Amino acid sequence: MKGKQLSEVIITEGIKDLMKETYRDHETDGPWYKLGSESGNKELNETDRKILLQNSRDRYWKTPEGRNLINNAMHFTIGKGIIYKADDENPIVQEKLDIFWKHNKNLMELRQKEIVIRGLRDGEVFVRLFEDIDKTTLVRFVEPNQIVSIEYDKNDAETAINYKREWTPVGSTKIEKETIEAKDIIHMKFNVDMDMCRGRPYIECVIKRLVEFEQFIEGRIRRNRITAGYILEKIIKGKGA
Repeated sequence: MKGKQLSEVIITEGIKDLMKETYRDHETDGPWYKLGSESGNKELNETDRKILLQNSRDRYWKTPEGRNLINNAMHFTIGKGIIYKADDENPIVQEKLDIFWKHNKNLMELRQKEIVIRGLRDGEVFVRLFEDIDKTTLVRFVEPNQIVSIEYDKNDAETAINYKREWTPVGSTKIEKETIEAKDIIHMKFNVDMDMCRGRPYIECVIKRLVEFEQFIEGRIRRNRITAGYILEKIIKGKGA
């Protein structure tokens, strides 16, 4: 194959690849899944809520832009951490607070930052309360996608009665189900009205732009590769050629 023909093939195939990447629908490292037609409603349906949650987590875990947006908001919100003090003259109350905060199973110095990150990333945080053998309160996170429904007081949209949880234990294929009383769950909702059932991620309004920015950067990289793939041919005649 002559040089001119080879260069034409390289350029043509390169342009085809570039156009294919430009108009692709999905990213291999975390696609932008469009929400359904009901996404403009105040409350998302369960399918759209899970799609939005996955979108936000993809941006946080797989892109520096998404992670920086959430981490910067976390640092602005909580700084170096909260300072707590019992609003009670009885010193025993402060002592109990200290025991809870410093308990080696609670790790509140670390957990307080994760609470904020989860809230910003997922739009909500579920903290479940347990009682240790020494009667100290222990806290553990419950994944948002494990809470399949929340029952509220029929006369008060802000008062939860119980939480329906479904999950598959590690190493098992059987789905477990349980009902958790509201007194054992602290549900923190972000970026929604107080009477809304579930929270929404902090970066929801910019997820699409984050994906488009990734596509723009990758498009420029591919364009530079195609540009560098040009083969220049020149016949030099004369002495010393």
